[in-house]
Amino acid sequence: MSKYAFGVDVGGTTVKLGLFNDKGQVLDKWEIPTVKDNGGEKVLPDIAASIKNKMQEKNITAADLVGVGIGAPGAVNADGFMVNGAVNIGWGSLILLKR
Repeated sequence: MSKYAFGVDVGGTTVKLGLFNDKGQVLDKWEIPTVKDNGGEKVLPDIAASIKNKMQEKNITAADLVGVGIGAPGAVNADGFMVNGAVNIGWGSLILLKR
């Protein structure tokens, strides 16, 4: 069974996404608009929907997925828990999950 990962680059105009195999090779890349209305509340749900659509298109199941990496603009505090003031996408403070 093949394993896949997604990479996401959140920008002020577009979110760029990539699908990679477990060797790090790019299998597909695309972008979606960054919807900044209402404090950027749709950014993460739009990313999730786009990834789910790509998984369906490529017949990738959740068991085939090893991870999703997301880069977002803004400073991360010393504890690695928060992006402070990503103003170009409408975010104030966003708590990040740390594994």
